[in-house]
Amino acid sequence: RDPLHSFAWLVDPFTTPTEATLQAASGWENDCIEVLGRFYPDALERERALDEVKRLVRRHGEWGALVTRKQALLAPPADVRFETATEREIYKQCRMSSVASDWCLIGATHFPKIAPVAVRVDEMSARSADVERVCKLH
Repeated sequence: RDPLHSFAWLVDPFTTPTEATLQAASGWENDCIEVLGRFYPDALERERALDEVKRLVRRHGEWGALVTRKQALLAPPADVRFETATEREIYKQCRMSSVASDWCLIGATHFPKIAPVAVRVDEMSARSADVERVCKLH
């Protein structure tokens, strides 16, 4: 498992897990420390950033409302049926968008340490997906 993917899973409002899901997951905290260490070499600053990640998952306030709205977009209407899991995933992917602006407008106010990291991860993910799509076409 890639620490960057674990971190992206946590900070993307479309995929931010619940506290219960996070408690069941293993290794996420070490993954975050590894990623945050690239941005915050100082142990105290890194610990403060990790505390922000832990607060983020609690989904309180304005950011929590944003996560709820984004994740609700992914739920298909009751009358929609999918033939395969791939179809369901495509449905979700078509409803996702970049979250960099969410991080700049809302996240930076509440989570100033992890906001710049989340924006970089979001931008990197979009580029990576673009490259993957181009490679599949060839």
